[in-house]
Amino acid sequence: MKTRSDPRHQRRTKIIQHLFSSSFQNKPDPLVTDLWKQLPQIDPLIAAAAPEWPIDKLNPIDLAILRLAVYELTVDKKAPYKVIIDEAIELAKEYGGANSPAFINGALGHIIKSHMNPNLKSAILNFLADEFKKDLATVTPDLNFTTDLDLTEQNVSDLLQRLQDSLNVILPEDKLAQILTVGDLINALEQDSEPDSPPS
Repeated sequence: MKTRSDPRHQRRTKIIQHLFSSSFQNKPDPLVTDLWKQLPQIDPLIAAAAPEWPIDKLNPIDLAILRLAVYELTVDKKAPYKVIIDEAIELAKEYGGANSPAFINGALGHIIKSHMNPNLKSAILNFLADEFKKDLATVTPDLNFTTDLDLTEQNVSDLLQRLQDSLNVILPEDKLAQILTVGDLINALEQDSEPDSPPS
């Protein structure tokens, strides 16, 4: 869990405050100008993720949090999915209503499943094809890193670190030892990009 003193959390908090306050102003703060320009691409993703709540009926705080998170997921792309989702949930706990964290979690999970994961799988396969100088068609889920590619455990570890750096993703530490094939790698990243289930 992020602390309130974390600089990234403070930055996101400031953006949420500006997004929320600028919904009551005619001219947005310069900090959110780029995000506002992206609203024609961002808002349809939010609307598709929460069809029972039209954009104009959403709680303004929840909408500001969702807009920032979707912007970070689709435009900014500097933080891993899980970090963005965790931060959005923390902001929802801090500023939203009682149901905001679960709502934000579910909406972002829907967006990632429907719009991000297909791109993630393709990005992984392209990265590996480039890394091993192989034709993309030969990089299949059953391709084994040690037996098919003759990689040592250290080589696999280095490869996974390069992949995380290149694609801006985080592999769960508890799954690293279980990644033996391309399919294992894809599954680990796709499962980790899904948000935790909302509390019941």
